[in-house]
Amino acid sequence: MRIFLLLLAFFFVLFFDNAEAQKYYDLDSIDLKVSELEIIHMVKNPKDPFDDSDVVLLRLDLTNNGNDYFVISAKMFKIRVIQSSYPGTEYQPHFNMIDNYFTAYNAELETRFKDFRPLKTFKDCEYMNDRVFLGESKSFGICYDVKQRWSNEPLVLGGSKKYFLTLMDNAQTTSCPNCINIMLTNDMIKLDDQSRDVPFWIKDYARKWIKNQIVDSTYLKTVDFLINEKFINIPNVEQSNFAKSPTIMPDWIKNYAWMWVNGKIDDTSYLNWIKFFVERGIIRA
Repeated sequence: MRIFLLLLAFFFVLFFDNAEAQKYYDLDSIDLKVSELEIIHMVKNPKDPFDDSDVVLLRLDLTNNGNDYFVISAKMFKIRVIQSSYPGTEYQPHFNMIDNYFTAYNAELETRFKDFRPLKTFKDCEYMNDRVFLGESKSFGICYDVKQRWSNEPLVLGGSKKYFLTLMDNAQTTSCPNCINIMLTNDMIKLDDQSRDVPFWIKDYARKWIKNQIVDSTYLKTVDFLINEKFINIPNVEQSNFAKSPTIMPDWIKNYAWMWVNGKIDDTSYLNWIKFFVERGIIRA
């Protein structure tokens, strides 16, 4: 009996040592880059403000430099969100993971946002499971539905929360430290402003502001969003925070918002007017 128990203990240790050391793929030999990042604010149901989302679209370039056979699946990617537990202290900050998002696919996104007209937005969100041979490079897209359950504020990169795209070596469990982490930053957002459609919710806010259905600080969230997400480029302004600051804004600016809402000026003209007002100090904290 004693010999049997010893043998059982030996095989138990051997099995779990091998399981812990198992790697599906060597990710040190995988070169992964984010070539394009886009964040689209989505409103599922205006009557339920805690169900808004930001759809995050990522275009990725991957090169297999060392695995004889590598199968890449969208399920191997996650967005992990971390935040300092003790902000503003003199001690080394301790970071905790506060959210974990899984890949979303075009079918479920089109169902969830069925009232969102340009469904071509989700063309890069198809299910992906593909082979990448040794020495081969491939480009593909993945998407995430980042729900605004708590703050109900648009996703802002560069703030207190840090968003990381993480590639695991399998589609079932975490594989870190055998994983690839890439922090998502504003630098990844394409700066071709004129080719980007202004999110439809910006115009909804402007329409309500004109009718005095929302206060100035709520409207200023749209100005912050347009600047922080690089729809408007203003030199030497990294982060706009008009909505949370005492801000001077003349009431006559509503005339320009009215012209935009009613189709008298296009998106580009509206963005240029907002840029002008901020640069000239007409809108200022």
